Amino acid sequence: REQQAMRRFYPNLELAKAPDGDLYWKGSVSTWTGNDYEIMLRYPHRFPFAPPKAFVMNPKIKQSRHIYPDGHLCLFHTDDKAWQPETTAATVMTWVSLWLHCYEAWKESGVWPRQEADDLLITTDY
Repeated sequence: REQQAMRRFYPNLELAKAPDGDLYWKGSVSTWTGNDYEIMLRYPHRFPFAPPKAFVMNPKIKQSRHIYPDGHLCLFHTDDKAWQPETTAATVMTWVSLWLHCYEAWKESGVWPRQEADDLLITTDY
C-alpha cells in the first residue's frame, strides 16, 4: 500500500536502501512557483510507529523556520497527533509540499503563512 501510494502520487521519487539498511525515497518535487527541490524521505527503524524524516537535499536550506538542526523538516506539531501508524509516505510528501510552499512564501514576505507554535529561526548543520 505504501509503495502504491507513492508511485501513484509521487512518481519522480524512487525507493532505495541506505548502507545502514534504512529505506528512503529520493527524488525531485516542483512547487507551484516552478522551483525544484530534491527531497529525501527516510524511514526510521521504528516505522510505522515513528514518522519518516523529510530532508531537502538540494538546494540546501541553511536557515528556516520549522526545520530541525539536522535539516529534517518540522511538518507537524507533535501535540497535533498528525502522525498515525496508518499514515503513508504519500501523505508525508503532501506535508512536504505544503512546507515548501510556506518556505517560499516566508522567503518572499518574512511571514510563515500557517499557524505557528513558535517563531524560532533555526540554522541547520547539515
